[in-house]
Amino acid sequence: MGKIEEENRVFIKKILEKSALLTATSLLSFLRIYVHIHRRNALRYFFILIFFLLIYGLLPALDFPYGIQSVRADVIIDSSVSNNLNDNKGQPALVFINDTVGYMFYRDYSPSDKGTCGYSKTTNSGGVWSANVQITAQTDCVGIAVWYDQWTPGDTNGNFIHVIFIESGGSAYYIRFNTANDSKSTEVQALNATSLSNVDKIAITKATNGIIYIGLDDADTAGVSKVRKCSINCDTTEGWSNAGISTPLEQTNDPIRLMPLANDNILIIRDDISLEDIQSKVYTASSDTWDPAWTTVDANASDSTTYLDTIAATVDRYTNNIYLAYGANVGAAGTAAIRTAIYNGSSWTLKTDVINASNTITNLDIARDENTGDIYVGYLRGTAGSSMNAYYKNSTNDMSSWSAERQFNTNINLDLYWMYLNRKSTERIYAVHEYPRNGNKNTLYGNTLVDLIDKTPPL
Repeated sequence: MGKIEEENRVFIKKILEKSALLTATSLLSFLRIYVHIHRRNALRYFFILIFFLLIYGLLPALDFPYGIQSVRADVIIDSSVSNNLNDNKGQPALVFINDTVGYMFYRDYSPSDKGTCGYSKTTNSGGVWSANVQITAQTDCVGIAVWYDQWTPGDTNGNFIHVIFIESGGSAYYIRFNTANDSKSTEVQALNATSLSNVDKIAITKATNGIIYIGLDDADTAGVSKVRKCSINCDTTEGWSNAGISTPLEQTNDPIRLMPLANDNILIIRDDISLEDIQSKVYTASSDTWDPAWTTVDANASDSTTYLDTIAATVDRYTNNIYLAYGANVGAAGTAAIRTAIYNGSSWTLKTDVINASNTITNLDIARDENTGDIYVGYLRGTAGSSMNAYYKNSTNDMSSWSAERQFNTNINLDLYWMYLNRKSTERIYAVHEYPRNGNKNTLYGNTLVDLIDKTPPL
């Protein structure tokens, strides 16, 4: 067999493997990567792909220049979710550990476990989700956020999802969830308090040296807002201590996000409600200190008193660059915007708006394709309180420009609440959104944005 014939055979074999997914996005993404590796035969491979697109009836879905788009029906994850606007505001909350297995963490609403935090799991790429599985027996959980081991640069084998949740009228708790067997550690009081509620803000991350950090911003009681850390014995109260001699946070209830930096350091990003600024501070692990002053990312990011948690970030596992998306004028019809910025380890660079001069935006999230570096931003846009829809855009050039807007919810014109993306992946970008479906219970819906192709070179 000649060299060209063998290359054709290998290419067709891989197309057949991927076409079993029956997603046009997968096939086009695969072609893009394969052609990059085998440039000299690009035209031949292109016509082979067109042949298979025609066979599977996917060619009509072409949406140049950004790729092939296939619209899937919304999938119900849970139709009995807490209806309180603040209970499920925590981010991140959605994790995909590979192409098929994903977890969505949230506060449920059922007569037998009202107020209990747990997760639903999928093992078929988000097509079907399990019933809610409790991770705590406490019935007053009012907020939850997670961090997956492999979101931290340098960790390619970790199985743990690290979970922080708030107890109403009490403290913040930590659980370590093992995706290898769906077991969990004993919940531990990681931050002692007496007055927390679902309006308080939480955050969690893992540093490159494996230390877990949690953040809490409380508006009710002085001295509660702080960042805590744990390196060993994290399932004991004694394992947790304050990060820094003094806390970087105030008694303000500002939305916060924690992100890992190089050299074991941590970045905290906040939306300063009083100043209407987006700001950041670096925690230097070697000296156990925070920057003395906040760095201003954006001094003109007007807030909404209702839709506060419009800030999301993801990290590049290869460069440690932080990709940030945040809302401005989010509750204002006709002037809402989603802005972006990149932190390179020493300074911020403002990038191109995802959307601006839009009708109301109420929530957003961000994700990164670790194969190509493409950034995805999902958001809820429309008329708040009555007619919202879920959209996304993607950028292929470090957020310098954005694709056309794409709507991905098929249950349209509803009062949608929250948006969640799985922050990074080499295999799938999935989205979840929430809306009040049946009286006092909300529904979580899911949908795949893009089925990614791992660009490991073909044999």
